[in-house]
Amino acid sequence: MDKTKHCDICDNALRSMEQGLICGITNQKPQFINKCDKIGFGESLLKKIELVGFELKLTERKKWLTFFNFIFFLLVSFGFWIGGYILWSMAFGEGVLATLPFIIMFLGFMILPMATGPIRKYYFDKKSNKKKKDNLNALLDKYGLSYNSEIDLVKGYHNILNVRVDVKLFKNGKLKQEYSNQFDYNNNEKRVDNYNFGNMIGDVEIM
Repeated sequence: MDKTKHCDICDNALRSMEQGLICGITNQKPQFINKCDKIGFGESLLKKIELVGFELKLTERKKWLTFFNFIFFLLVSFGFWIGGYILWSMAFGEGVLATLPFIIMFLGFMILPMATGPIRKYYFDKKSNKKKKDNLNALLDKYGLSYNSEIDLVKGYHNILNVRVDVKLFKNGKLKQEYSNQFDYNNNEKRVDNYNFGNMIGDVEIM
């Protein structure tokens, strides 16, 4: 069992140069078996939920643009192949062995990765982000926790996305904590701007 996954969502976790990851309460390495009875839920967990949800939402946002890119460059690639084949057929009918049709068809093959590359990355990112979310959900289930999150991406000037986050955290089905935040994401430089931890209401008891 990877105990660091529990520590990643715990406010009591500490990291030091000498000992690495330790518990801030016991000052020792994590020693629990299935779950930790000293785990502290708060900022670390909410940041994790926020990050996992944001990455998944950002990937989903690229869906239709990725599909359009795939279809467009696939048609362009096919166009080169068909055009090259037609030219080759015409030249062959005249008894001429021309190199231009082969060059055109080769260009069609060169364009093909522009169609397949982004869509392969999209499905890879989607699968990876979905796995992160599933792993987080499975981990929280050990502590009787679940959550609902709503993340909206609002496009602003210069391709800056305003990210709005709302999270509701439940313990055994009962609402225990609410969290909201806003920050900017620079979609050109792929970085977060103006990030601060948001507003948290309520508390989650361990036991």
